[in-house]
Order: sequence, then structure tokens, then C-alpha cells
Amino acid sequence: MVGGHRLLLLTRKYFFQLLSTHLENLCWAPSAFVLMSGSGYFSPVLQTSMFIVYYRKGEVGLVMCTSFHATILIMSTPYDNIMSALLWMVSIFFLLDPSKAEVLTYVTLDPDWRIIFRGEKMSFTCNVVHSTRKTYQHFYWYKDNQQIKVNEQTFQIESAKIKNSGNYQCKTMASKKSEPVSLAVSEDWVILQVPSYIYEGDRLTTNCHGWDILFSNEVRTYMDGHIIENMGYYMDKTGTREYTCKRKRLLIAYTSKPISVLIHELFTVPILQLTSSLIREGDEMTLTCVTTLAFQRRTKQLQFAFYRNEQKIQDFSVNDKCSFSSAQLEHSGKYSCEVTTLLGTVRKMSESSTIQVQELFKTPVMEVVPSTTVMKGEKVALQCVVTPPTGSPLLYSFFRGSQAIQDYTLENTYIIPQAWEENSGNYKCSSKPANNKVLKYSEDLSIVVTSTFDNGAIGKEDSDRSVGVHQPQLKILPEKVVVDDEVTLRCESSRSFYPMHYRFYHNGTILGNVTTYQKGFAEMRHIIKSVTMIGPYYCDSQNAISSRIQRSGTVNVFIMDPVANVSITMDKVYEDFTLGETVTLTCSILRGNSPSFHWFHNEKLIEQWSMFYQLIDNQERLYIDSLQIHHSGAYRCNASNKLPPNRTFSVLSAPRYINVLEPSPAAENHGPFIALGIVLLAILTAALGFIYRQKMTSFFRNCTLQQLKTEKTNGKARTIHDPTNDIRASSSDSGREVYSNIPSMEHVVCEDICYAHIDINKLPEVSPNPNPCKEEFSVTYSAIKTMTDTGTTQRTPNCTDLYQNFSNNRFG
Repeated sequence: MVGGHRLLLLTRKYFFQLLSTHLENLCWAPSAFVLMSGSGYFSPVLQTSMFIVYYRKGEVGLVMCTSFHATILIMSTPYDNIMSALLWMVSIFFLLDPSKAEVLTYVTLDPDWRIIFRGEKMSFTCNVVHSTRKTYQHFYWYKDNQQIKVNEQTFQIESAKIKNSGNYQCKTMASKKSEPVSLAVSEDWVILQVPSYIYEGDRLTTNCHGWDILFSNEVRTYMDGHIIENMGYYMDKTGTREYTCKRKRLLIAYTSKPISVLIHELFTVPILQLTSSLIREGDEMTLTCVTTLAFQRRTKQLQFAFYRNEQKIQDFSVNDKCSFSSAQLEHSGKYSCEVTTLLGTVRKMSESSTIQVQELFKTPVMEVVPSTTVMKGEKVALQCVVTPPTGSPLLYSFFRGSQAIQDYTLENTYIIPQAWEENSGNYKCSSKPANNKVLKYSEDLSIVVTSTFDNGAIGKEDSDRSVGVHQPQLKILPEKVVVDDEVTLRCESSRSFYPMHYRFYHNGTILGNVTTYQKGFAEMRHIIKSVTMIGPYYCDSQNAISSRIQRSGTVNVFIMDPVANVSITMDKVYEDFTLGETVTLTCSILRGNSPSFHWFHNEKLIEQWSMFYQLIDNQERLYIDSLQIHHSGAYRCNASNKLPPNRTFSVLSAPRYINVLEPSPAAENHGPFIALGIVLLAILTAALGFIYRQKMTSFFRNCTLQQLKTEKTNGKARTIHDPTNDIRASSSDSGREVYSNIPSMEHVVCEDICYAHIDINKLPEVSPNPNPCKEEFSVTYSAIKTMTDTGTTQRTPNCTDLYQNFSNNRFG
């Protein structure tokens, strides 16, 4: 693409092959002009749609497909590379004017009927709209989208045939195809003929056409099944209607086939356009009522009217514009326009558009210093106070009555050095931009000069005081802020001469300068970056009349730093604790003043007087004296501070976890029982020992020893399974020793001896004179037995399986 055109590069061979075979199809041109280098003629070009180029060393070929023809150029070039040649060709493109109006075409019929009888004559014409070319044009015709062999602007069908029915279109090489126009060829007895194009406001003309002359002149026409008494009425755009007609032939009535009539839009609904979206005072304002007329009715005349707030401000005329050379504030409002035909058959209103004329500057106010009543000889200053528009200085003029006392200058002040009686009167001022037509006047002020002092002269110092600057007052809004807030510094002098020059200070450093041109105050905005910027703040003021500078008092600002970066620190480096440990959690903040703290355990607020926690140091610390299982979980700290009345800043810390370890299941479940078991076992052992000793004592005391038969053999032992009989026998056996210290058998009898073992050994003689009558023996007795009380038949359980072992070293 070059300059919005298509560029096709070909070899020389294919370039000429293209010319010979496809040039007409590509460019829709009936002829071509060949230009040699340095000679030839450039045909007028309205729009270049395609460039076809070939390049060979030293030679360039070009076909320019334009609106009405193709221009072929074969030129020599001094450049040896293709890029240089193409750049050279591009320079040619910019010498051609590609602009042109859009070319439109439409087809008209003569006679203008959409349906005719077979054998009748019909003429077709291709009409060109918006074409400025006066020379020969080539036309193309199409029937049902198929090109037919006709290339004239007008052609005829001498005798229509059924096959001639269809949709007809035409075009030129510079236009698109026209809208189709239908033609129907009929063999019916009666046809209803209507025009090919019917628009809003047209008079509907129809023809109920009979096949021959035998049809009567009586005709009835129907629309949507209802008879139409009056033909030739004006059409409105109500959509498609269906029409038929009825006519008699030799007393037989014939009805035509229904034909649909589509009503086309004559012109579009108008749109109100404004020359600029922003209209300021003094600007030229032009309103345009834009509508599009159907190009088939392009010669029809329309009229335009304009309204503001539904009141007509410009009556109907052919002028589609409404202009104001200098827009004023009173020109603001809701505007609309209306379009109609000359006969008023079609009327259309645009939607309303609100236009707000922007005020360029306020109406000036004239001020007098010291006052409107002055003493004779006193200095008087008149000032025209108004804020000038951005980028456009104002000019000022002063009047006494209707006479100008100062022409338009950039100076907005008029000084009367010494006032006299003749200076009394009505004064006013006016202002206007240097490059604008807006002129505004102040209201009149009456100045009265009194004669209190005959001479009236006053000193310069007093004069300066009368028109000088009063001490300004500084206010800071708001008075309480947080860091990063913006404050407004407002400095105001109650009675001063303008323009006033104000300066704002913080701790002796100038923050900025502001000049005001009317009564009021000066403001500047300032961002509070840190809590150190509390103050002091002050301002001073000075005007052009007095050299004195007045300074305000100092003002401080309350600044609060919002809390930020809240975290929890712990006096232990670990998170797993044992029962009974102590721990302290501290809520820390990186920034913020006057914070308040709240603690949460597992997202539940810890009350200040909780029995499980201690909140100390204004709740900044959380202390737990003895950790228990229920203390486990996540702890959070919330820090907040508040700027009255309703600005609160709150930050929640990340959680810190405490895990209180539980004792092992074995120790928890059996420890106390083991200790108790040991104590009970010791008691039981002592009791059993005591019982054992008592039983043994009772055994020797109550159980009768059986008398053992002594055998003379040493080292022998006898086992007696029933010692009772032996003992009893020994008591009657003479010549046997009877054992002493045997308990009486009347009380206790040892029975049911399961097993008994007795060893009787003769002791060695240790005396030098042994006594043969008295020998010494050692007896060892062991028994497993039960015991039965003689008084009862009940066995004693405690005697069961009792084992006893004892020895008596001496018997004798």
C-alpha cells in the first residue's frame, strides 16, 4: 500500500501479458494511454485505486487504474536497483490527486411502470450522481446480477417478452452497482402499474391497465383489501402496502394481481451538529441541521428551521445553518432543528441537544479603597476586580457616568491622588479579553467627597494606610489531619487593595505564592508528609499600592501518624511449651502515634480482666503466668489509632502460635496408680510378714510334734506321711524318749500333711568324758500341711500350703 493505493510488482513479461488479457477487468477501462519517458500526457485522475508496476534494469512500467481509465507508463529510470525505482514511482503518486466525490448510479424506466404487458416497449437509463467528469463514460448493465452486452447509458426493449422480467442494475467503472429496479412482463388481462420508486410525500399515481381496448373506463383500486376512493394522495412512510385494481371487460370484472409498494425514505431524520463541542463566551457558534436527501430526489428542495428551548429562533428557509457571531451566556439552552419539504408534506424533527456556553470570565466588581465616602484631599483607589481567563489577559476601562476616564489597558486600577468635590459621582468599570468580543460592565458605585478639611492634604504614610493592607488571617483546613493528607492554607485580608500578593510559609520556608484579583482569599494546597510538619504556618500579604507587608499569626496543625506494620514478638524463641511455663507476647508497631492495642486468641477477643491472661503496659503486652493446654493456638494483636471524629486506622498483625505439649498417655494414665500400687504392696507385704510370723508362732505353740522313732543309724532320715499315729504310739512305747515342749493335742491338731521330712542326726561328742546315757541329736523338721481347729470342722485357709523349716540342735 502506497498513499492508500495498492501496488503490484510484476516482471516485464507478465506486465504486458496482464495488459493484453486482464486490463479491462482490473481497471474497468475502455482505453489506455501509453507514456514514454520524458513525453506523453497524464490524463486527469480523480481517484487512483491500483498501481501495477514492473521493473527491469533501467526501465519501469506502470499501469494506474483510475476512476475512468487506465494509464500505462513505460519509463526509463537512472536508478539501477528496484528500491530506488520504486521510490521514484512513489514520488509520481503524490503528484496525482486521488480525491473525488463518491460516484452513485441509479436506474430509471420510461415509462415509469414496474409492470408492463408482453409486447410493450420499455427504456432503461443509467443515471450518474456526483460525477464531475464531463467526458465519455463506460457503462455496464446487469440483469439478475449477470452482465448483459450493453455499454450505453440508455438502452431499450422494443417488444417485451416474459424473459425480460427481472432486476436491472447499472454501474460505471468508478461506481458500484446501483440498486436493482424490477421489471415484470405480464400476460394477464389486467395489471396495476405503479412507479419504480415511491418516496415519502409523493403523490401515488397508478394505472389499472387492460390488455385491449375492450375494457371499460370504470376502475376500482384497493389498498390492503380496502377500496381507495381518491387516488393521488401523498404517501407517508408506513411500510409496505399491497394494492390491486378491478376493471370490467364485456361485463366481466377482472382483478389484477396484488402488487406491493415500498415507500422509500425521502430524507433522513436530521441531526443537529455544532461547530465545536466547547463553546465559550465570544466564540462564533454555528449550528448545522444535517440530513441526507435520497439521491433519486436530489433536486427536491428542503427547508430548515431552528429552535431553542422549543421556541423558534430561525424560521423555515433553505439555509441549513444557524450562526451566532459572538456566543453569550443567554445563548445556552436546548437546541433542535426541523426539516420539511416546500409543501410541508414531510416534516422531521431532530433530537434536542443541550448547549452550555462556558463563561469566559465573571462580571467585574468595582471596589473603592478606603470607602465610597472619602474626605477631600484623600487618596482614592478604584479597582476593577475580576479573575482573567486562562491564557487570555483582560483589558480594563473606568467610567464616571457615561464618560470614560481611563481607556482599555492592562491596568485594573484607577487612582485619584487627591479627591475633590468634583470627583464625586457614579463610577463603574468594564473588562474584556484582548482577543475576544466579550465586554462586561460592573455595577455603578457612588463616590461622595466630603469637605471636612479645608486644605485636605494628608501625608503619604496616611495615604498608604488608607489603601494599604490589613493584617491577614491564616486558616488551615482541616485542622486535624493524618500523614499524607492534603490541607488547604487560606490567607485572607479583610480590607485590601487588589491585586493582592500572598505568600505562605512553613517554619520560615516559603511554600508558595498566590495573587488574587478580587475580594476574597488566597488558597494553596499542601501535602503533609510527616508528623514533623505540625507547624508553625503563617502567611503575609502585600499589594501594588502600599510597600508594607503584613504578616499573619502562626498556626499549628494536629497531625496523626496512622499505625502501620504491626507484629508480635515473644520472649521465647520457640513455639512448643510445656505445662506451667510462662510467656510474654509484645505488640510492636513500626509507625503510628497514640496507638491502642487489643489481643485475640483464636480470633476471639481477650478481655482486659480475663482470668487466664494478664494485659500489661496499656495492653501492649500479653503475659501468661502458667501455660495450660487451653492456651494453645493462634494469637493476633490489633493496633489502632483514631483521628476525631470518625477516622479510625486499624492494622491486624500476622498470627503467632503457641503450642502447649500434653504429657505422654502412659504417664498420664498409670503414674498415680503405680505409685499407689507400690504403697499398697509395701503395706500388704508388711501385713503378710506379720501374719506369717504369727502363724509360725502359733504352729509351734499349737501343733503337736510327732514322736519320731529313733534309729541307731546316723545320717538317716524318715519320712512320715501320718505323724499323728507315730506320736501317739511313742507315748505308750516304753524305752523310748518322750519329747518335751509338745503342745497339747486337745487344742490344735495338724492334719492333712501333704509332705513331711525329718532329719535326726547324732551330734559329735565334744566332751572328754562322754555320757552314754545321754546322747545329743540334731533334728530338722519340714512340713507342708493344713490346720484344722478341733473345736470345728472348718479348715483354716491361712494354713494351706504353709511351709515350715526349723531345727533344734539339742535334744536331751
